[in-house]
Amino acid sequence: MGNVRINDARTGFELDGKPFFYLADTCWSAFTNATLEDWEFYLTRREQQGFTYFQVNTTPQWDRQLPDLGIYPYASKDGILQDFSRPQPEFWERARTMCSMAREHGIRPALILVWANLVPGTWIEKIGKAVQSIPFEAIDAHVKTVVEQLGEFDPIYIVSGDTDFDGNPETVRYYAEALRAIEAYAPDAIKTFHLAGLEKGLPDELVDGADFFMFQSGHVAREDQAHIFELPQAFAEKYDKRPIVNSEPCYEQMGVRRAYGRYGRREVRFAAWTSILSGACAGITYGAHGIWNWRTCASTGAYPGNIFGVPFLWQDALQFPGAWDFGFVKRFLEHEDMRVLLPAQDELDLGTEEARLARTEDGRYLAFLPWSSEVRIKADLTGSRARALDLESHFVADLPLEVTDGVTVIGQHPFGGDALVIVERA
Repeated sequence: MGNVRINDARTGFELDGKPFFYLADTCWSAFTNATLEDWEFYLTRREQQGFTYFQVNTTPQWDRQLPDLGIYPYASKDGILQDFSRPQPEFWERARTMCSMAREHGIRPALILVWANLVPGTWIEKIGKAVQSIPFEAIDAHVKTVVEQLGEFDPIYIVSGDTDFDGNPETVRYYAEALRAIEAYAPDAIKTFHLAGLEKGLPDELVDGADFFMFQSGHVAREDQAHIFELPQAFAEKYDKRPIVNSEPCYEQMGVRRAYGRYGRREVRFAAWTSILSGACAGITYGAHGIWNWRTCASTGAYPGNIFGVPFLWQDALQFPGAWDFGFVKRFLEHEDMRVLLPAQDELDLGTEEARLARTEDGRYLAFLPWSSEVRIKADLTGSRARALDLESHFVADLPLEVTDGVTVIGQHPFGGDALVIVERA
């Protein structure tokens, strides 16, 4: 399969010298919950959709569906309390088999090393749901085991899982130790951090350890979706250039936080394109409510409860249409050779932040419109060609374009929903 690397321009990834898009699926609970037969079916579908990574926890996901398969990385009766001094070969052999199966489908693992529930001082501890921290002295051995068992599959190592730091020195100390260990045992591997929702940066002690940045726009109420474009902007302004990925936008059919309802296909698609056009163009992660926590007919719920509403059976969640939309994001950007998208929101004159505008390095423009409207770009694009692509049907329409006083006005597209508008210069 070759090895994925950060490109020299530090704008994205490459594989064997060619651009590579990080299209990941969230299945945190797979190593403890998915049977090998079900895993093969899952991988077959995700390969068809174009996914290149699966994001998974190397320890039991704290809010996975129960009962699980009863196979844990360390000696445990329930996967909640573990004896980290006693690794369990059956788990690691099974994880190796699952990664090997994924490799046959062209899909790589992105491995969470230490989830927030195992580290003191995080938000999970604050709400009283963290029942055990990994002993500090066990971190090195755990990271070494992950590398020894799964390192051959060209993984991305995600040092933290759903973590807020909030200035807590003990939290930082734990993750600094995990970072030190992964740099020692896998010095050439790609490393990053998975942050809690709306976190806008890393502690100074950890920043240099991130080869690219992950942010989480998460599952908050619909009216708070502005952070989808604010977060990549915050990372781009605060740090030197590195690839940026929205590693956890709202999951399809997950319950809306603090409100009645669920995120549908269109809202999930909104999060994807808004992220891509706001600076997080190195990749995107999809999630389905039922896959990440792997609900089966035997599931009775999760340890902390079904916080975001009852998930769908994983077989049903695998059929959600939004995954095809995310696959289309990858295929569209590759087909149009839009590998690097530079946010150009200051050139868009529409009176809303929900519509997004970016341009390519060769001067083309790409706009995302959640609703049909004209597009006003503060640039003279005389002679350019404009077309719209409906994101529901994939119908394409040519659009009129006029330039007045240095402002280019592109006519309203004929589709009722969200669409992309592509402007190619003469």
